[in-house]
Formats: sequence, C-alpha cells, structure tokens
Amino acid sequence: MDIFGTLQMAISVVILGVLYFKLYKQEVPKPAWLPIAIVPVIGGLIVYNVCIPAYLIGMNGILPQLAQSPLAEGVFGSFFSAFILAAFPEEAFKCLMMLLLIFIFHKRVRNVYEYILIGAAVGLGFTIAEEMGYITDGVNPLRIPLVAGHMTFNMIMGAFLGSARYKRENGQPGVALNIIAGLTIGTILHTVFDAFTVANPALKHINSMGAIDNVFIALGVAVVIGAIVLQVVVFKKAARDCKMCCEMTFEEGPEELVKQGKHIRR
Repeated sequence: MDIFGTLQMAISVVILGVLYFKLYKQEVPKPAWLPIAIVPVIGGLIVYNVCIPAYLIGMNGILPQLAQSPLAEGVFGSFFSAFILAAFPEEAFKCLMMLLLIFIFHKRVRNVYEYILIGAAVGLGFTIAEEMGYITDGVNPLRIPLVAGHMTFNMIMGAFLGSARYKRENGQPGVALNIIAGLTIGTILHTVFDAFTVANPALKHINSMGAIDNVFIALGVAVVIGAIVLQVVVFKKAARDCKMCCEMTFEEGPEELVKQGKHIRR
C-alpha cells in the first residue's frame, strides 16, 4: 500500500465529508431524514463497483477496435473515448441510482433541496470508492482541488430533476426540459473535462509535441481551472439558494401526509 497515496485519499475524504456535512446541515427548517442523507452515499459506492467491469470491458473490447478506426483521431477521438469509457457510463449509472433512490424515498423527500442532497451523496460515495482505487497510483496533488467533481455533476443533476418534479406537481411548464437537462448536463461536463485532461490529444505525442499539442495542453489547463471554479460556484449556489429550494416542497412530502392524518416517524 502506498503511504502517500493513502494519505491523499484520507485528505480527499475529509474534504468531501466536510462539504457534504455542510450541505446536509444547512437545509431549513431542519435537515433531511437521516437515511436520505446516508443511503445514497452507499449507492454511490455501489455505482463505482458497477462501472469498473464496464470500464474493463471497454478497455479490452472497445478501445483496441477504436484505436484502429478514424474515430480515434484528434480532438474527436478524445471526446469519443472520454464519452464512451467514462462520462456516459459513470453519469448514466449514477443517474439511475439517483432515480432508484428517489423512487424508494419518494414520500420522504420533502423538497427540491433534498434532490440536490441525494445527488451530492451519490457523487460522494462514488468519489470515495474512486479515491480508494487511486491509492496505488501514488500522489497526484491535482486530484485534491478537483475532488468534488462528481458531487458537483450530480448536484446539478439533482437540482434539475427536483425542479422537474416540482413543476410537474404544480402544473408548470418546462418539466421535460428539466429532465433532459438533468440527464445530460453532467455527462457533457464530464466528457469535456476528460477529453482535455486524461484523454487530451497532446498526451499521444508526449515525447514529440508540436505547436498544436501546446494548444491542447493550454486548453487542458483552462479546463482544469474551469472545473475548480465550477465546483466553487455550484456549492456557493447551493448555499445561496438553499432556502428557496427548501421552500419548493412536494405534495406528497411528510408534512402533507401528517396533515392527512398519516403518522410519519422521522
């Protein structure tokens, strides 16, 4: 076991834990029912372990064929491999897990903010498992400022899905648009990030880089900076809009069921 890799993993988990605890505690008038905050984290751990076989299948099946096809060339090849091997399967499985959890907790989820919380929790669990997988890779300081990436993608997803449910229950337009945005924006952001970092075209010519490769490296740096800024913006927006999202309640929430004379144990 790599000691420094383990230390970095521990630091990352502490950072994620602090961020998630703040998200959980800032809900008003009171935090979500505890299982809503905990079970999705376990769901995220499960999703990562589902994605590993999918990734291995891609490495042994899709990639060798892709390397021999025109699709592997240039920027398009970077976007294609980033989408097929990571962004699409990871975001799709995380989305399915979120939808499953939302279905399970349908009558316990009170408002749009709790959709955001579920998204953050799934992203948290996924990242913890991912960081554990990186232990043997040693230290990579760049992972720490980017550690909340999966949480960020899924908080955006949760916000759109929660908004879709709120609009549907209140007869407002834009339900389909919010669902589509929730299912696609995280995948698009993930694809762009991977295409200019781990799948950056310049990495194919690392020993003989030309002028165009320097452009791709610069784009990679810009994308990393943009990803860091995005994390800050999304978490700050979640805090700023917390009260508004908590007030966007659902008809079948616990308080409404109590009014109907159905006792809910919280």
